[in-house]
Amino acid sequence: MYTSFPWLFAVFGLLSSLVEAQPCPTMVTHVGIADAPVVATAGSADANFATFFVGGEPVAFPLSGTLERTAPTTAFTYRTTGASPAADDYSFMAYPLAPNASATVTLSQATVSNAAIEDISFTLFEGTFDPAVDNSARLVASTFTETGNLPALTATLTGGVQYTLVVQSGQAYDRPYPRDFTLTLRSTGELQPTLYTGGTLPDPYVYTFLAVAEDSIAQVSATGDFRRLTEGFYSVYGLAYDSREPLPTALSELTSTCAQLSQNSQRILIAAESDPLDAPKFTLQATARPGGVQLDWQLPTATEYDYFRIERSADGSYWSALTEVAGGTSDEGIMRFRYIDHQPLAGNSFYRLVRVDLAGGEHSSTFAEATINVNSM
Repeated sequence: MYTSFPWLFAVFGLLSSLVEAQPCPTMVTHVGIADAPVVATAGSADANFATFFVGGEPVAFPLSGTLERTAPTTAFTYRTTGASPAADDYSFMAYPLAPNASATVTLSQATVSNAAIEDISFTLFEGTFDPAVDNSARLVASTFTETGNLPALTATLTGGVQYTLVVQSGQAYDRPYPRDFTLTLRSTGELQPTLYTGGTLPDPYVYTFLAVAEDSIAQVSATGDFRRLTEGFYSVYGLAYDSREPLPTALSELTSTCAQLSQNSQRILIAAESDPLDAPKFTLQATARPGGVQLDWQLPTATEYDYFRIERSADGSYWSALTEVAGGTSDEGIMRFRYIDHQPLAGNSFYRLVRVDLAGGEHSSTFAEATINVNSM
């Protein structure tokens, strides 16, 4: 009987293979480096970069929501002395956050009044949040203090680390529900990190980092160790891939696999091994101004050099000479330099310095990036 219908076995086999085949999950990740922009000598310990990744979509600020009365839950009031039990009708909402860079930030309520402070409090934990247990061991900061509730908290966040922001109804038992809140985010320094939802990789996916040069994978490292790279500029991407499949060896293979590149990349500069290890290091800073892009750098006054060549690029791969700078201003043993690019490229501009010694030797700086709307200049 079965031999009369061989097509049944073929159909059954096809259906079985379709059931077993799992579609590739859609993953959004961003790669970060602890200290960027970054430069290292080929083969040196500095080329073992501290890389990390954050997953998920960016969290939009101001962050708004509404707390509704919920079924009784165990809650804690988090103070500088630790956690203490609170009333069992505290409503809360938990937001996973993962910063793409390390920075000190301040979270505050958009509307600050006595009623707002009493209605809403918020606490930041490292890792996940479980309202049924005392999480004070992982407490980072809270608007609760020894004496009550404050309208803001300030915390130092580490790039790539998972945090949980808990917004909780406050101590005002007579306040009606729902309770609306709007939180703003600002940085105490020049860098304001982007916070992501911090999605984790599905099983059995793993993450690694690729150093890419001209669309070719120059080196792969699970930890960002790129000491085998030769001199040049590279873009470091993150790659999430199914550990059951072979790791792609070329970018062209990604179209036929479940491996997915990060949504961004970090540019690094690997300097030549012949550069003296004791050569003074110098870092270039680029700042978008109303009149153009301001470039600043400095060196010890005793450093011998002939001049600096400033180079510019639209993509960090192809560079053209912009100008040469011969001298700066001396201040307390430091020679400071400044140049303003009055005609920057539209959108992103990348800059780097080449220090030319008296003997003609060249040493590259870190590179710097500036984004400017030329139409607003």
